[in-house]
Amino acid sequence: MSINKFLQPGAAGGAIQGALYGAGNGDTLGVGSTLNQSTWTQEASGFTNINKISGETDFAAILTSDGDLYCTGNGGTSLNTAVYGDTTTRTTFVYVTGDILDVAACEKHIFIIKNDGTLWAAGEDSNGKLGIGGLGNQTSFVQEANGFTDWEKCFSGRLHNSAAIRNGGDLYFCGDNSYYQYGIGSPASSNTFVYSTGNVDKVAFGLRASLILTTDGKIYGASSSQTNGDLGVGDTTSHTSWTQEASGFTWLDVGMANGWPSAGVGIRDDGSVWSWGDGGASSTNTNGFGDNVDRTSPEELLPSSSGDFIKCARGAFHTLMLTSDGTVWFVGRSSQGQDGDGDTTDPANDPPRKVVEGSDVIDVHCSIYSSHYIEAE
Repeated sequence: MSINKFLQPGAAGGAIQGALYGAGNGDTLGVGSTLNQSTWTQEASGFTNINKISGETDFAAILTSDGDLYCTGNGGTSLNTAVYGDTTTRTTFVYVTGDILDVAACEKHIFIIKNDGTLWAAGEDSNGKLGIGGLGNQTSFVQEANGFTDWEKCFSGRLHNSAAIRNGGDLYFCGDNSYYQYGIGSPASSNTFVYSTGNVDKVAFGLRASLILTTDGKIYGASSSQTNGDLGVGDTTSHTSWTQEASGFTWLDVGMANGWPSAGVGIRDDGSVWSWGDGGASSTNTNGFGDNVDRTSPEELLPSSSGDFIKCARGAFHTLMLTSDGTVWFVGRSSQGQDGDGDTTDPANDPPRKVVEGSDVIDVHCSIYSSHYIEAE
């Protein structure tokens, strides 16, 4: 299968671009209101050159093909104050800065990589997750302490840690490492970025675990606190160094529930979707199989005969999956309208289903309680 590199995980600043649509939690949608949206709604400013969306519970950021960064979100969050310097709620995406290569926004902190390869952070610095040497919370962007100038991709954990890739695949972490999320065999946390391993293309964070996708298409995980098969390595024991998922397949993409419960999802190179980890209690259906059973190894969720899948994203209790023809599939809970079908009553244990069809979608993203897709214009 031949996949455009800009559809691959972490691609930013590329030629592929389009309009942004969202459903679910209104704080992350930028549709001109903070009200939840149960149908797919285009963000209010009408951008047609967006090539990345990032964000979590109450805050979101978009990056345009021109390298401009725009954000939206609840003014009561520390992240909103850090980015804009005030407590004003913004219901549309408002310009922040330009000359940006990549962005990673999460619940309480945000990273940007400038076109000169430098990495900057703002927001809450608990556990040293900004990588600025323990300078504390920041109300404006501060450069990471090492001063490297070859950063390429950045990733924010939901609460307490961060990661970034430099020099063609060298992975670095900062922030909380008490559950061995760095994958280096030590629980020592760091308030500056420390090297983990090489040849990495993407990082997916759980609350107490990390998954990585390597440049040769392998998935590895690390955590000392996986209790439901979060890592997909065939057991529920501690893995303090990077351990390959049990199947040994080659993969195109990986995602993880950035919260609790924790479960992973991946797209195989044959175009099929596989899932593992926490099945979710009381009909939350975190891993998507609808039976609330934990899986310690990857299990096929959707075969390639259902679609040539190329991309996946996982929220707290829902998952989006994208095919090469621009169709979006959904599985999980949609209590805030995350599936965009017009209501919030869909049972979480419903099987995977198409939610956007006959379109030209090029990317998907999940926040905790919302969904986004970018449609080529």
